[in-house]
Amino acid sequence: MKKIVLLFLLFIYSTFLFAQVGIETISPQSSLDINGDLTLRKELRLKGTPSVVGDPGQNGQVLFSQDGSNEPMWKFVEIPFLEEGQIQLKYSYANSDQVGIEFPTGAGDLNDVSTLGETLSSAWTQIPGLQTQIEINQSQNRLALFFQSGVEMPNTYNSENTSNYFVRYSCGVFMDNVLVALRGDQINGVNNKNAKNQGVYTLSYVLSDIPTGTHTLKVACRKIRTSPNGNYALAIGKPLSSGTNVANNFMLSSNFKVDLMEYITNED
Repeated sequence: MKKIVLLFLLFIYSTFLFAQVGIETISPQSSLDINGDLTLRKELRLKGTPSVVGDPGQNGQVLFSQDGSNEPMWKFVEIPFLEEGQIQLKYSYANSDQVGIEFPTGAGDLNDVSTLGETLSSAWTQIPGLQTQIEINQSQNRLALFFQSGVEMPNTYNSENTSNYFVRYSCGVFMDNVLVALRGDQINGVNNKNAKNQGVYTLSYVLSDIPTGTHTLKVACRKIRTSPNGNYALAIGKPLSSGTNVANNFMLSSNFKVDLMEYITNED
């Protein structure tokens, strides 16, 4: 009789030892299945064995899942944890274009003034490949705009050996067809260079508190004027179509980058 009782107790013990355990559930799906909150008062250790204490991780590490096919692990994260009132980078948009735009010979539109808030009109020529759509979710935000492109004007020559040759132009960023960022510039010709002249245009701008929703950004430029007695063409984001090329489309390509930063709120 004692042997029967002993075997029965061993059977119950082994069943308890290897069975799945459920808390607040009668059908556990894993070795330990908790249907409710878990309070952990001390360390959480990973990859322990009967003879080795598990790894508790290091300060600043987070528990990283490896899709269930491998054991979870501790990892450092590069993105900092942010609190309400702090600002974080939410999205980055980047477009490049090698098609560019070209303005023919002539004096230019002779309008030296552009105004933020004006609408996109025929006076401006858009670089279609840089058009970008953004989505803003928080009313408190920062929008950093960066546009850079190569520019080119023809070779200049004058028998009097003067070097006062230039093409003045302006580029801007339009949001929903309204001018929100602007910078004028000038490319100078080198007299008797016997080759086309190149330069680099850069526009960097930061906007604040853009209304929430979806917005379309466009980059457009215009040729303002040339030097006195000049009659020069201008290419932006590409080489001029006439004359001997000394640069290619890749070298003069345009790039447009947009970084959207939003403030952390209780809704995040």
